[in-house]
Amino acid sequence: QSGGPAAEVIVEIPEDDVNEGSSQEDADDDATNRHNVHGSPRRHTLKLIQDVVTRWNSTYYMLSRCVQLKLPLCKLMNELGLEGPSDNDWVTGELLCHFMKPFQTVTDYLQGEKYPTLGSLSWKVTQLLLYLSRPKPPQSWGLNKDWAGLPIAVTCMRDFLLNDLTKRWDTGNVLLGMAAVVDPRYKSLEWLKRHQQHTIQKQLLEEMFAVSGLQMTEIAPGNEDDAQIAKRRRLDDCDFLDEDEPDEQDTSEAAAGALQRAAVQGENDAWLLVPEARVIDANSPIDPLAWWKMHDGQFPTIAKLARKYLAIPASSAPSERVFSRVKLIQQRQRWNLLPQRLE
Repeated sequence: QSGGPAAEVIVEIPEDDVNEGSSQEDADDDATNRHNVHGSPRRHTLKLIQDVVTRWNSTYYMLSRCVQLKLPLCKLMNELGLEGPSDNDWVTGELLCHFMKPFQTVTDYLQGEKYPTLGSLSWKVTQLLLYLSRPKPPQSWGLNKDWAGLPIAVTCMRDFLLNDLTKRWDTGNVLLGMAAVVDPRYKSLEWLKRHQQHTIQKQLLEEMFAVSGLQMTEIAPGNEDDAQIAKRRRLDDCDFLDEDEPDEQDTSEAAAGALQRAAVQGENDAWLLVPEARVIDANSPIDPLAWWKMHDGQFPTIAKLARKYLAIPASSAPSERVFSRVKLIQQRQRWNLLPQRLE
């Protein structure tokens, strides 16, 4: 049936293929069409999806649905006497769907409310950069070509995204690194360079001491710079002026502080040796907050930092979802709903 932007194409497809290339808003339509009576064949009404600038992955969903409905669309345009896409256009559309699929996977992951945190953002974007930096497309595409041998639409999109992500993304960002190192799934920081890992791990230890109310240990003489060496020599020259015996209370406090520092250092060392916990099972990503509820007694100091950093969401999708829910609850018939009742 044709009727402008709201045109619908009714086709019979296997039930497993219904959600391929479908947006979340089509899920209700697919679920409704799944129920039929008298054992009649299951038919699914698939609508063409429009590209919406403000909606994530809308271009991917639009092209995926068009490719999925290629045959009925071509038949419909022939019946109406319209000139449709050429064979090269269809090939380009299919390759664009292949190209954008990893971005759709990453953004769908980051839209979650429990398992994605700011720490996962660094790892996921790094995966996209590695994907774009490959000399050839993935083998799953079934092509034995490099990027330059693909249609210009694909190569231009790949070049633009690679340059844009490289320009915007700072893999050594300390905030992102701290959110990752306290996340049980990404604590190894395997995607960072060695010196970047060292910087984040040093920052972790410093914040662990700060949370415990302790000072970092003195810098070893071999690691001092010129200013620190000069300062230490000045203090050493003035040592003869201090002839007082050390107080027993000062000695006991120093010993207690040394024990606390050793405990914090031991907790840090033990944490870095713990293997990563990526998934609970094959189909269930781990919830880092639930993981910390079970292990906060084992790493009490790092657990405090985890509450600080893992509270930062990976995207604004959860907060935007709250506004959508409020719109469904406080409708025109409920304008007088009190804030307490709304919450």
